[in-house]
Amino acid sequence: MGVTVVSNTIQVKRSVAEGLKDAAEMIGAAAEGHAVEYCPVDTGLLSNSITHEVEAEEKKATVAVGTNVEYGPYVELGHRQQPGRYVPKIGKRLKADFVAAKPFLRPAFENHTEEFEAIIESVMGGI
Repeated sequence: MGVTVVSNTIQVKRSVAEGLKDAAEMIGAAAEGHAVEYCPVDTGLLSNSITHEVEAEEKKATVAVGTNVEYGPYVELGHRQQPGRYVPKIGKRLKADFVAAKPFLRPAFENHTEEFEAIIESVMGGI
């Protein structure tokens, strides 16, 4: 009987850990899709680079959504620039001293919390 209880306890812990990882993976995939929807598109490089990564432990799981494109943070947060400077990559001189933010990562999470809560409930509700 003691062995069965230990065995069941181990199985429950494994199920919770797997459930957390599965929920985080589903949330990451959904948030990644939303970030692509919100992402401004010029060449498509930035939106095509958006991905997610899940790190799971026994009692917690973390999901990160982001991009490895160098200018991603400048699009997300906005940036200052030097008016009049010529930029060979775009073949133009800069006009404004500040480019406003065009967030795509933050709204991918903030605007969809109810969806993510429903994912957690559906995955973890059966455990």
